[in-house]
Amino acid sequence: MGRRMRAETEQVPHLVPGHRLHWDDQQHGPVLLYPGGLVPLDTWTSEVLRNCDGTRTVGQIVDALRARYPTGAPGTSVCQCLHTAMENGWISLDE
Repeated sequence: MGRRMRAETEQVPHLVPGHRLHWDDQQHGPVLLYPGGLVPLDTWTSEVLRNCDGTRTVGQIVDALRARYPTGAPGTSVCQCLHTAMENGWISLDE
C-alpha cells in the first residue's frame, strides 16, 4: 500500500470483498465490518461508502451527495473520504 492512489471522477468504487456496512447497536452508529473486525464510522463516511456500490462513478457519487446535502457535500470532502478508504483497503476502484 505504499503506492499513492487517487479517485478519478470516472472511476467506479466498490467495497472490497468481505467488507460491508452495518449499524451496530453497541457502537450506536454505523460500522464497516471486515473479516476479523470492525471499524466505527462517522455518519459522513458511512454515507459516502454506502454509495460505493460498484454501479456509480466517483463523479456520480459526488453529484448525488451534493443533491442530498446541498450545503455540506463538497467534492473534495467526498474524494478525501474515498482516498482514506482506499488507503485503508476498504474500497477498490474500477475503470
